[in-house]
Amino acid sequence: MIRLYLTRLKILGRDRANVFWTFLFPIILATLFNLALGNLYNTESFHTIEVALVESDDYQYLEEFKSSMLEAKTSTNGDGINLFKLTECDLDEAKSLLNDNKIIGYIQPGDPMNLVVKSSGIKQTIAKSFLESYSQTLNTVESIGTLQPQSYSKVLEDISKPMDYISLGSMGENPPDVILNYFYALIAMACLFGSYWGVKEIITIQGDLSLKGARINIAPIHKMKMLLCNISAALTIHFIGILLLLAYLILGLKVSFGNDLLYVILTCLVACTFGITLGAMVGTLAKKSAHFKDSILTAIVMFSSFLAGLMIVDMKYLVTKKTPFLQYLNPAHLVTDAFYSLYYYESNSRFIMNIALMLCYTFLFSFIAYIAVRRRKYESL
Repeated sequence: MIRLYLTRLKILGRDRANVFWTFLFPIILATLFNLALGNLYNTESFHTIEVALVESDDYQYLEEFKSSMLEAKTSTNGDGINLFKLTECDLDEAKSLLNDNKIIGYIQPGDPMNLVVKSSGIKQTIAKSFLESYSQTLNTVESIGTLQPQSYSKVLEDISKPMDYISLGSMGENPPDVILNYFYALIAMACLFGSYWGVKEIITIQGDLSLKGARINIAPIHKMKMLLCNISAALTIHFIGILLLLAYLILGLKVSFGNDLLYVILTCLVACTFGITLGAMVGTLAKKSAHFKDSILTAIVMFSSFLAGLMIVDMKYLVTKKTPFLQYLNPAHLVTDAFYSLYYYESNSRFIMNIALMLCYTFLFSFIAYIAVRRRKYESL
């Protein structure tokens, strides 16, 4: 049996098509993902907004307004970036700066505040929101000062010390990162590519699909023993390819999988077995040609990966929200969610659930493939 296993390893190592999809294609795709997404956070980093303030002698709160704008930061705890860079000038100079795109807009102080911009964008929206918030706060303070003069000093003290009523938290020590889901979905897809190995091994022992299968069926060796050796060899080759991909993601691209590396490797092993048995089941149930079976598996793997967020990361969460039962039926989602639960959650309960579901599906697919192969007989070869 060991000799059959080693012989099959050599044969599978010469299968250029499956070796490409297992070893090279995921690495190439991961590299492209890194080039496209690696600097995403850097391109979205905040830069101080440059605005002009038109000088006015008629607005009585001008100094207070200038102080508010200069003290505004991206974080209320004082360690953020200055929100605005203020340029004081007359109206004509402000218009000139705006036309030369040196500022995003200019402010004409008054009641209400007037922001003049040349185009819309996130910086213009931030400036407009700040002016609206300042105007609302000023109107509130003036109303309280008129109706309840004794509370005026307390209101000014509260305004000068803003409080955060919502704090960001995490279920674990690692911060949430939606970009990681692209790489997790990629490795899930690569694991499910094992279905091509599985269907190939089924075709190899089917006498009506290949001459090699006909010879195996008349050889003095039990067909199930041959299938077990072939599946084991396919799993070995495929798992080595996934480990190389995992090493490239962790060491080369610095993709984080959490601190439980052994659990990550276990997930890859279970997912590879899951993929191979999926291919074996499709190979036994589909009565058409090998090309037709590969087409079915391609549709299953790619649609599953799409729902898991490989192409659009929000799709994973949309499926979870709209059709929650589908996440437990989607192979790629189970693999992706297992990786993310190791990265994000302190408890392993969600990880164990995903592994248990994959093992259940693996046993189910194996049982179906075993029954189908065992009952298949040939009148002549």
